[in-house]
Amino acid sequence: QSSVPSRPKNPPDTADWPSQEDLSLDRTEPFPPGLFRVPIPNAVFGEMPGVSDSALRCLLALIHLSFRFEPAKGEWVHSGEWFPRSDVEAASGLSGQGTRNGLSELESIGWARVDRSGRSYHYQLALGVPTARFTQVPTALLDKLPTFDTGAGLRVVLAVLRGTWGWTSKEMDPQSGTLQAVHDRWTELSSRALAKMTGRSKTAVTRAAKALQGTWIGRVRPGNGACKYRFLPEAVGDASSS
Repeated sequence: QSSVPSRPKNPPDTADWPSQEDLSLDRTEPFPPGLFRVPIPNAVFGEMPGVSDSALRCLLALIHLSFRFEPAKGEWVHSGEWFPRSDVEAASGLSGQGTRNGLSELESIGWARVDRSGRSYHYQLALGVPTARFTQVPTALLDKLPTFDTGAGLRVVLAVLRGTWGWTSKEMDPQSGTLQAVHDRWTELSSRALAKMTGRSKTAVTRAAKALQGTWIGRVRPGNGACKYRFLPEAVGDASSS
């Protein structure tokens, strides 16, 4: 199992800056080969500021448990399964009470259903697999939900993914001569914009972004402008896109 890369000795805003060409917001790159990605509705990112950390973790856990890739169809499907609270607790990394609180909130906003007929409650994801307006998220990130120490950190990573992997197009691969899916390499986010996307204070997101720098995200601040961010595939085991 690949380890999360260590934080660089020199922060990228003080040394080893990428070139201006590399930092261009028009720069794209292909998705890492062999890295499984699950489509998550953009509505989840849009509603992120208004949901609690426990609800967000439970939702991502339910998506991870419920969405399945069908190789024969070449698409993601919703399994329709119902899960005991213990499964969601294990997948989210929350405490028992945190999981109860998160699932209750998801039920109240219509993102989860609950079956109270048995001796223990079971839960079902009420969101379907999106076919449009979605952002691809590495399934390995969902595997690592329990490793996030703070809710702000998880939100920052999701915001960066939304701003990069959420914007895709098709470009010709110069080596194979075929079209390939690419995504934006960088997204530019001021502290105010990042706070708005995540629902956390500017202080909290700035602290989280600095802590994640060099592990989950790349972060540079050219001059006095807003920081530019990119997701680091190395964080989930891909070393081909450094």
